[in-house]
Amino acid sequence: MTSKFKTPVELPANPTLALQAATKQYVDGGGNTVSDLTAAGTLADADVMLIMNGGASTKVSLTQLTTYFESRGRQHNASVAAQNPAANTDVYITGSDVSIPDGRIQAKSKYRLDLAITKGAAGTGTPTFNVRVGTAGSTADASRVLFTWPAANTGVADEMHVEIICTFRTVGSGTSAVIEGQLEAAHELTTTGFGGTGLGSIIILNTTSAGFDSTVSGLRIGVSHNGGTASAWTIRQAQAVLENLA
Repeated sequence: MTSKFKTPVELPANPTLALQAATKQYVDGGGNTVSDLTAAGTLADADVMLIMNGGASTKVSLTQLTTYFESRGRQHNASVAAQNPAANTDVYITGSDVSIPDGRIQAKSKYRLDLAITKGAAGTGTPTFNVRVGTAGSTADASRVLFTWPAANTGVADEMHVEIICTFRTVGSGTSAVIEGQLEAAHELTTTGFGGTGLGSIIILNTTSAGFDSTVSGLRIGVSHNGGTASAWTIRQAQAVLENLA
């Protein structure tokens, strides 16, 4: 009988161990599998594990893994000092910008900025906040969402918390990307200070962006603000996060 095989087949010396190795189960020369290993005790940042990195067997620490997975899911930033923006000037808020990792923004990704702000007795202008997306991380970036106060501030000292939430409805090249934005401001006074004549202590604004290109490399998202005429604002805190990344 003539063999159908043109080339001799070389079998491994121990087919069982070869199969275990091929299925990533084989651990040591004793034939142990992963399930046979002793359970880990208290983990430490310096503990390491084996990974394939660029086709090579390397080690990675738990600290490295933590940093990697945190950056995969979200990007964040914050201010570490109080800010006193110039009056009647559009100023980019330090700590408000976060990087948009290339190729990882997706529909339902969310940007959130929390601000703690106080004002002095001066300031009677109409404030604005611009959510900007671009590569500069400054007022040079295009405004994608604009929030304009419904009325001018009054010359009374006040304190306020501002929360800006932006959801990416769609992403993509050309004019495919669209952001839905909401600003909610809660301040101490009812009809004066940040509130302005005729406004209550809660201000809610909603805006939808025009379409833009979210595929540009090196994009950042952040916020600038203009307190208006004679504004004397202090931004005591800024906390920013971009989450639900691909």
